[in-house]
Amino acid sequence: ISTVTHYDEYHKDNADDTYSIKMLLHGIPGTGKSEFVYYMGSLLNREVLLKRCSMIKSKWVGETEKNISEAFSEAQSSDSILFFDEADSLLYPRKEANRSWEKSMTNEILTQMDSYSGIVFFATNDVDGLDNAAFRRFQFKIEFLPLTSEGNITFYDSILKPLISKNSILTDKDINSIQGLRNLTPGDFAIVKEQCTFMN
Repeated sequence: ISTVTHYDEYHKDNADDTYSIKMLLHGIPGTGKSEFVYYMGSLLNREVLLKRCSMIKSKWVGETEKNISEAFSEAQSSDSILFFDEADSLLYPRKEANRSWEKSMTNEILTQMDSYSGIVFFATNDVDGLDNAAFRRFQFKIEFLPLTSEGNITFYDSILKPLISKNSILTDKDINSIQGLRNLTPGDFAIVKEQCTFMN
């Protein structure tokens, strides 16, 4: 977080420089990658320009590359944080590409990244599915891990506890059970909260 805020302060005083922040967020679903990007947007008072694979890819020749270029241009002109979700579908490994458009799509993104002056995030659940050269382009690669046992309790207290009757107090056994659950993510707690919306 401090790295991005320092860059933001530098960028405001040196707008003509072409430095950029390129971050890759990776980890299992539900760990908060997207939420982190929107949190950074709120922190820096910048809009987040989200681009998914379905918004970029086109069946028409040259249209995918045009969409990529326009995404970077739009973020640059509006001083937004550019956020590509599903990065493994966009930065396809060129050595494994069977079709020319798969290579040209990756090439176009890398070209745009090299000349971009701003903040760009890519998020993926499958970091092994990225092009090797693209992986090296990112100055920062942040892995989002499942919650720790203490994190389980923290998210229980903040998300699920308000839904429980005030007369219901967790026993030591309950706490140990919650702490003992493995591979939970913030998204898991959000899903349970949504389920409770439709239950008595």
